[in-house]
Formats: sequence, structure tokens, C-alpha cells
Amino acid sequence: MSDPDALDALALRARVGDAAAADALVEAVAGELRLFVAARCHALDLAEEVVQTALVAGFEALPRYRPEGTLLPWLKGIAKHLLARELRAQARFRRVEGDELAGLLIDAQAEQPVDDDPAVDLTRLEECLRQLSPRARALLERHHRDDVPLARLAQQFKQTTLAIASALKRIRQQVRSCMVEA
Repeated sequence: MSDPDALDALALRARVGDAAAADALVEAVAGELRLFVAARCHALDLAEEVVQTALVAGFEALPRYRPEGTLLPWLKGIAKHLLARELRAQARFRRVEGDELAGLLIDAQAEQPVDDDPAVDLTRLEECLRQLSPRARALLERHHRDDVPLARLAQQFKQTTLAIASALKRIRQQVRSCMVEA
């Protein structure tokens, strides 16, 4: 859905706590937001993290949004800012490390599959998930397997949506690292 008026109507309903409108709003904008970020990003996992963080930040700032038919461009602006901040942080890290080539190699390795054998990958993944704390496993399962939205997880875990998004990001990074080390 890219109808600006329909998006604004959903935003107004979501702003007052309508969970169905919030879910519909995420569904309506997430695809286009993903395309927007992925076109400007070097790694799909980074793009997904930026999209999730942008959606969370957008929902937290929704009370300040003025419904003028600009919701999608507003969210894209948030995503663009977050992506730029993340890319600056990565560049800064590489400069501190002093080896830009090593940084590029790390990026290339991170995008390579862990193993060509799916059964080995699945076994590694299961082992890495077992190493997580019960809380971390529960968070991953509820969000990724059960499709529980971040806002609902925030209520269940009595945290902000941004804290939940950050926790999920750290957990996914932990699993990714475990998969590479295994």
C-alpha cells in the first residue's frame, strides 16, 4: 500500500494504541522500506537491522508525526539517517583497526554461507541456539518463529521497543558469531 492518505489513517489509529492498525502499517511500509535501505546498503543483514530499528524509532516518534501524506518518506528519512550512522560507525571501526583491507575481508566472509551442507548448518544452528540464555531464546522464538511484533514483545518483556530491537540485534550477532566459530 503506498496510498499516503491510507497510511496516515493507519498511523493515526496506531498512535492511539490500535494494535491491528500498527500491524497493518508495518505490513504496508516494510517492503518498500526494505527495498529503499537495501539499495543503499552493502549487506542484507545490515539492511534488515536498519529497517527494524527504523520501524521501532518511527513508532516511538509517531506521536510527533504530522499526517500530511508523508509517512513513507518520513520513515525513509529515519532509515537513511540510521544507515548513515551505522556505516560511519563501521568506517570508524575500520580506521581504528588500521586495516581497510581486513575490514573488507571481514565483510566478505560474513556474507559467505557457513557451510555448503544444510544438515551441518542446521546442526550448528541448533547448538548455537542451545547456548543462548532462556530469555534470549524466548525472544528469538517469539519474534521470528511466532511473528510477535516488537511492540508486543516490549509489553511482554516490560521493556521499550527499542531495547527489544537492540536485544534481538545482539542475539542475532551472537548466533552469527557462534555459527562462524563452530
